[in-house]
Amino acid sequence: MLADGPKAGTWVVTAPGGGAPGCQYLPDLDRWIATWIGETDLTFVDVRGEEEDPYLLFQFADEPGEIGFRPSGDITFEVDDRGETATLTWVSESHDGTYRDSAGNNTGEVEIGQADLTIECGTIFRHT
Repeated sequence: MLADGPKAGTWVVTAPGGGAPGCQYLPDLDRWIATWIGETDLTFVDVRGEEEDPYLLFQFADEPGEIGFRPSGDITFEVDDRGETATLTWVSESHDGTYRDSAGNNTGEVEIGQADLTIECGTIFRHT
């Protein structure tokens, strides 16, 4: 969910084939990782969940280019690890958005407010 700015609203997506996304957990770093690439307006999500250093990046198609968002404020991260499945939640207070044309040139920037991201992990790959 994006609170304000371009692309404000709630975006619901699923993994290819309609399934729940798979997630990765690296126990040595206590880090969760999830990446989603899609064919809807929301085309890319890349997140890292760590208590001390959470991060989220997301991008939308914005023909003929795109707009990508990076956090510019504090981020909180929580995980509900149920063993076989998990729910990962990020809340980021603010973001900077960058418009890029089809050649990758920066064509403008915008600030947006809060973003809330929840990922329901249908499978978890646990690195050992």
